[in-house]
Amino acid sequence: MVGRRDRSRFLAEAFREKIVREAQARALAECAGVIDLAQYPEWRTREDVSRWVRKSRRLDDLRAPEAASVGNRP
Repeated sequence: MVGRRDRSRFLAEAFREKIVREAQARALAECAGVIDLAQYPEWRTREDVSRWVRKSRRLDDLRAPEAASVGNRP
C-alpha cells in the first residue's frame, strides 16, 4: 500500500483522521436532541430535512444572480 519510507507519514495521517472521526462522533452524540422539533418541523424526519435542503438550495440558486451583481455595482 505504501512504501517503507512513507509508512510513518501514512500512519500519522491515518491516526489524525481517526482522532477527528472520533471527536466528530462524540460531538454528534453530545448534541443529539438539542433541537426542539416543535420549533423546527422541517427537521423532524430525514425526508423533511431532504425537502428543506432542496428548497434552500433552490432559493440560493434563485438569489445567486442577485448576490453576484451586488459586488459589481459602480
